[in-house]
Amino acid sequence: MQAIKATSNQTENNKEIVRRFVKEVWNEGRLDVADEVLAANYIEHPSTPDDAKKEEPHGPDVMKRFVQMFRGAFPDMIFTIEHMVAEDDKVAIHLVGRGTHEGELHGLPATGKRVTIGGAAIHRIEGNKIVETYQVVDRLSLREQLGAPQMGDIDVE
Repeated sequence: MQAIKATSNQTENNKEIVRRFVKEVWNEGRLDVADEVLAANYIEHPSTPDDAKKEEPHGPDVMKRFVQMFRGAFPDMIFTIEHMVAEDDKVAIHLVGRGTHEGELHGLPATGKRVTIGGAAIHRIEGNKIVETYQVVDRLSLREQLGAPQMGDIDVE
């Protein structure tokens, strides 16, 4: 992957695209905004790559289904960007989400438990849209907070 040298204005624009993705898509559930901030060939690389699975672009629709599923389980979940660093065509964030488990999640009925989940992501921007994301989320901590450490992985598929 070849890095693109970005101007200061481009870098600020890239940061704003990522802010919109977190605020409007994840926090507000405005799924239509995913079409504005994610490229048609968007791909999210899993936290733990599986060499047996070929990585293919998801596009906005798969992400919208995942956000809808996650927000159904945690309707009051709010992600806060704690740190953001941008260089060239990449924006890295560290974020923390806080919410209440009020809906089914991968077969686990609502527990009513308040949870905190941390994560980090590196987003690559091209043509004013996020084209790929490398992310790591503390899913084990989430499963433990829900009292379901054996629950299957929670990932965009």
